[in-house]
Amino acid sequence: FQAEDGIRDVAVTGVQTCALPISYAHSAASLAESLLMVQSFLVLASAGALMLVTVTSQRRSAQADLMRARDDLEAQVAARTAALRENEQRLRVSEARYRNLFVNNPLMYFTLDGAGVVVSVNPQGANQLGYAVTELTGRPVTAVFPPELHREVREQLAQCLSEADQVHTWEITKVRKDGTTLWVRESAVAVPGDDGEPLL
Repeated sequence: FQAEDGIRDVAVTGVQTCALPISYAHSAASLAESLLMVQSFLVLASAGALMLVTVTSQRRSAQADLMRARDDLEAQVAARTAALRENEQRLRVSEARYRNLFVNNPLMYFTLDGAGVVVSVNPQGANQLGYAVTELTGRPVTAVFPPELHREVREQLAQCLSEADQVHTWEITKVRKDGTTLWVRESAVAVPGDDGEPLL
């Protein structure tokens, strides 16, 4: 080809087919490069937007899962709290019933530990023996029996402990605070206490 006066001639088989200004050819090339860059940018922008949409969707899904887990946990806590309150109410009712039966029982009612020491006694039992409840609590139960019967009492307690959950009954003499005696028929059974230690 031959270029004169800023004109580029393109010849094929001796025939002039196209003549374009050199500056226009450069501009066309620059425009093509620019278009390619714009296309590349649009592709990258589209990919970035798609990635952003994907990340946002994943984040929303994770947040939704977290909220569901939180709601489930709150529901479980509420259910357990309600169950605990119901159990506490039942326990209070049971304790009140037990206290009523123990305190207002017209019979003599003692609770002893494994060593035969008085853990509790109902008011009626203490009154029949001429004592206040506080005077008997913490003392050996043999204090309300004549000295000559202490060995028999200890043997009866040992038998109760060795045969747990079985009711043992015997007749024996007790002694009041003023020294007078009282003939009684007693029943006893060994059961585990709250700490696992036996009570009578």
